Amino acid sequence: FRERPGFAGPTLPTYVLADNSQACQPRTNSFGQPIPLPIVELTQQWYKPIDSLGFQFPAPDQVWWRLWITILIGLYLGILIGFITEFFTAGSYGPTKGIASSGEYGAGAVVIQGLGVGMMSTVLPLGLVFAVILGAYNLFGAYSIALAAVSMLSTLGVTMATDAYGPVADNAGGIAEMAELPSSVRDKTDALDALGNTTAATGKGFSNGSAVLTAYALLTALVFDSGLAPSPTNLVIVNDPNVAHITDYDIVSMVDIYVVASLFLGIMLPHLFGALTMLGVSRAAQAMIVEVRRQFREIPGLREGRSGVRPQHVKCVAISTKSAIIEMVIPGAVAIMSPLIIGFGFGQKALVGLLLGGIGSGYMMGIMMSNAGGAWDNAKKLVESGFFGSSNAKGSEWHKSTVAGDTVGDPFKDTSGPSMNILIKLMTVYGLVFIAIMQPDIYVTDSTGWIGAILLVCTILFCAVFGFYSYKTSEATREEAKKEGPPHVRAPPKTVSGYYVSAPSVPEEQIMAGSQMGDAFQASGGHRALRRGVIANQTRLPGLIEGGGSLEDAFNPELPVTVSMLTENPIQN
Repeated sequence: FRERPGFAGPTLPTYVLADNSQACQPRTNSFGQPIPLPIVELTQQWYKPIDSLGFQFPAPDQVWWRLWITILIGLYLGILIGFITEFFTAGSYGPTKGIASSGEYGAGAVVIQGLGVGMMSTVLPLGLVFAVILGAYNLFGAYSIALAAVSMLSTLGVTMATDAYGPVADNAGGIAEMAELPSSVRDKTDALDALGNTTAATGKGFSNGSAVLTAYALLTALVFDSGLAPSPTNLVIVNDPNVAHITDYDIVSMVDIYVVASLFLGIMLPHLFGALTMLGVSRAAQAMIVEVRRQFREIPGLREGRSGVRPQHVKCVAISTKSAIIEMVIPGAVAIMSPLIIGFGFGQKALVGLLLGGIGSGYMMGIMMSNAGGAWDNAKKLVESGFFGSSNAKGSEWHKSTVAGDTVGDPFKDTSGPSMNILIKLMTVYGLVFIAIMQPDIYVTDSTGWIGAILLVCTILFCAVFGFYSYKTSEATREEAKKEGPPHVRAPPKTVSGYYVSAPSVPEEQIMAGSQMGDAFQASGGHRALRRGVIANQTRLPGLIEGGGSLEDAFNPELPVTVSMLTENPIQN
């Protein structure tokens, strides 16, 4: 027994105190009283340790394969969530095609269809998480659930790479459009961007799934630290004065009014958090639109795209960065202070109810928003690709309807959806840090409810100040939008030169890079000059041996041609 403490075969001798005549009493104590000795009996069962949550640990020879299966379960959970996310967000599957086809009936139909797809996409991931939690727990208890979360996070490098791929591809497409590159380039970047939307949604689903498992593991540690259940270390240290018994736990009753009320509050918090982040995006977008309108109004030639005229990018970047910081103040305060207010105000049991509601509701909100946003974006790109005919492609009413859905989906998939992962972990970690100094419930004589009341008042005052600031900022933004500046500066009407043809005399894609015409074409402004009508005929560009090229022959005489137009790099300037 000493060689394998706690584990042995079915014939392990078990010492049982028998209060009958068969008990041996060969010794006496200092008072002369006999000391009963147990009878040795053979039993068909053996001692198995259990934790305070009721899980009975297996024999030592089963530990390695149980933990190995746990790791595999966590890895395959991430893979399956990725496949499910791809099904609901990729343009080659039915859900996204359904959203795109609803564009025929207007923007409202697109938004409704996208919301339905997002809500439906939560069913299978939640079912998988449900199965993994139960399966992992039956393998090795709460530790196994934490190990499954770690196994999911072990592929963090790949997950971050796939998540970062989406913004890179999206920005590449934006650069191609701003640089007025050929449409073939934009078609390639659009295909990469569509794939990036799916990979980004997959990464978000992966992180949200691991957040649930991690939060449950932290919740278990929280229960141990709170004293509501005995810590495993207190169950095995025999000579410790704080040694606990397996039954020394305090039940968190789901009929306790404070636990139930806190549970409902936890269900509400992800919705409040998502609303605050989306409203922050809206205010930042309004400020950005006002700044863009101001620049169009006050910078001559910017609207017309004149060469050498550059917008003030720094101000737009400043608006984004400032809004990203300021608009997260109130959501951050809500996420941090909520577990402290409930824990100190109503006790540890109420805090457990709050965290349970927040974890479940936050996971649902995160999956729904991320998948709906990705599906809306890919539905728009599906319409732009001409999937429903060239007459319903980019610029059509069908396309405008899907653009409205994509506008709604951007804050869904880029802001509010990913933030649920942060909310779940932040609430659980703060609860874990402070739960040891909280009271079990509100019924104790030395209740700390007054601390929760003070924290509540401070949080309300803090949020009110920043809420008033955001309101005044929004009002100033709307007033700025109403201001009228100087009249728009418009370029003179273009007069077609004698050398202008309705289609380029030489298709741009047929101009070989490095050839004589290719060098002359690039030296004269390239694709940008051709798109703006500056170049009228490529065969008469300066520098060509045949055709007697000259500035007068190749360029539109109605537009002033300067040396800077031929030499300036508009990207660098």
